Amino acid sequence: MMWRENLLVAMLLITAPVVTADQSPARNLIEDTLRRMPESARSAIDDLMEQRFGNEQLVYSVDVPIDYGMADEKNEKVFGWKLRRGQELYQEKCHRCHGPLGNGNGIESSGLAPAPRDFQRSPPIRWKEVRHTEKPTSHDISETIRLGLPGTEMKPADLPPEDRLLVAEYVRWLAIRGEVRDRSIRELGELTKDDTFRSSEIDETIDRVYREVCESWTEPPASVINIPADRPSSPESIARGRSLYVSKYCVKCHGDTGHGDGEETTKTHRNPLTGAPYSRPGFHDISDWPIAPRDLAREPFKGGNSRRDVYGRIVHGIGGSKMPYFDVKPDEAWDIVDYVESLRSEPFLKTLRTPRK
Repeated sequence: MMWRENLLVAMLLITAPVVTADQSPARNLIEDTLRRMPESARSAIDDLMEQRFGNEQLVYSVDVPIDYGMADEKNEKVFGWKLRRGQELYQEKCHRCHGPLGNGNGIESSGLAPAPRDFQRSPPIRWKEVRHTEKPTSHDISETIRLGLPGTEMKPADLPPEDRLLVAEYVRWLAIRGEVRDRSIRELGELTKDDTFRSSEIDETIDRVYREVCESWTEPPASVINIPADRPSSPESIARGRSLYVSKYCVKCHGDTGHGDGEETTKTHRNPLTGAPYSRPGFHDISDWPIAPRDLAREPFKGGNSRRDVYGRIVHGIGGSKMPYFDVKPDEAWDIVDYVESLRSEPFLKTLRTPRK
C-alpha cells in the first residue's frame, strides 16, 4: 500500500500548478514577471527548482537548512525519512486547504475568510516568538498546528508532538522553496528587462539568491525575546496601559474602546507591490485580502489568548499585517496587557503557546 500512497503524493505534486484558485495580486505579479522573461531565464529557474527541491521526487539538498532525518539502519530508516513523513502528514491533514505545495489554493480553500496561509509567499508565518521580520522556527509552526487559529477554519490538529514537528519542518521546506523561486523571478525580472545582460549573469544571480535564502533560514533568530515573569494587574497599571495604548498609536487601528474601528480603518490604503489603491477602505495584505484590526474587547486572538501571548504580540508584532512590534520596557508591555485585558468581559484564557525551550 505504501507505493500507492507515494504515487498519490507524487500526483498531487505534479498537478499542483494547475489547481484552479483565485489569483492574488502578489502571485499575479510574480507570474507576469516570469512570463516576460526570456526562455533562458525561465529554464534556469526550472532547473534550479528541480535540482535543489525536486518535482516528482523530493531532493535533499545539503544547503537547505532542514532536518531531513538521518539514516538509521537499526530502525530501518533511510536518509530523508523525516521530510517524507512530514509531507505524508501534510497531505493527510493540511493540503485540502493550504494546497499540495502550500500555495493556499487547496480544493477547500475557496470562500474561506481569512484565506488559508500561502506558505510560499513572504511572510509565510505570522505567529512566532521572534520579531515579525524573522524566519519562523519549527517550534513556532508546531504551536500553531497544536492550538489552531481561533476565529478561522484552522482547528487544533490531532497529532502527537513529534508528528507536529515533522509537519512544521515540511512547511519550512515549502516556505524556503517558495522564497527561492519568487526571489529568483523578481531578481531575474530586473536583470533581463533589456538585452544588455550577459547569459552568465542568470546563473550567477540564481546561485546567489539560492545561497542567500538558505543562509537567511539557517541563521539563528536575532531577536528572540525572553518574556519576563508576569505581575499582578492593578487600577494603576491599567491606567498606565491606557496612556501607552494612546501614545503608541494602538488607538489609531484598534479604536478608542478597542473594537477595531480606529481612524486608519476608514482610510483607503495602497498595495505596496503595485502602488494601486485597494478597492475598499481599511487595511489589506499584499494579496488584497482585508486585514481588520482585532476587536480587542470581543474577538479571540489568533496568536494565543493568554497574557503571555498578548505580551508577545506587543513586542514581536505580527508578520504580514500592519501590527508592528513596539520598543517598550517589560513593565510597559505588561501595563498594555493589563489595559487590553480590562477591555474584555472575561479574563484571558489560560491556553497559551508553549515557550520554546
